Amino acid sequence: MMKFLVKQQKIEVLEREVIASDQIAFVLVKFVFDGAWKTLHKVVQFTQCEETYNVVLGIDGTTCLLPAELHPGAVKMSLFGYDAESDTTLRATTVPVTLHIRPSGFVAGWGYTNSADSGFVYAAFEKLDEKAAGLQNGKDGFSPKVKAEQMESGVVITIVDADGETSATLHNGANGEKGYRR
Repeated sequence: MMKFLVKQQKIEVLEREVIASDQIAFVLVKFVFDGAWKTLHKVVQFTQCEETYNVVLGIDGTTCLLPAELHPGAVKMSLFGYDAESDTTLRATTVPVTLHIRPSGFVAGWGYTNSADSGFVYAAFEKLDEKAAGLQNGKDGFSPKVKAEQMESGVVITIVDADGETSATLHNGANGEKGYRR
């Protein structure tokens, strides 16, 4: 987990970890907000290579997942907030901080065996692996998008490409039996 203090328009690093690419719904980013940000509707922005990914925290949210679309290299992270209930326009912003994503050792086509208890998780990963294989260079100028939305019950991962939208839900739950790799 990475942890940041948002103080007025500055983001201070409280805890930083090494970030590897190719993760999906794995890297948690936590924020601590000063009093000026407490009542604002907050959005985290991750920008890399002229692409910006917005993650909504809302008013009470303090954590989000690092977008899976990010690849090795520098990523600018910033926040903005607004008061939707105010009669006047108010927008708070921060100066970006740079996160560095390193290449991972992930190799596509990893092997596993399904167990009865965890089959839905593996089915979701198979579905995502199939979609991810086609995410390199979009068809006809269409750039695919991947979104991971953290819910109270788990994470919803959505891929939108030229063929439409595909979603998979990974539910929180009790730890299952230890799995086996081939």
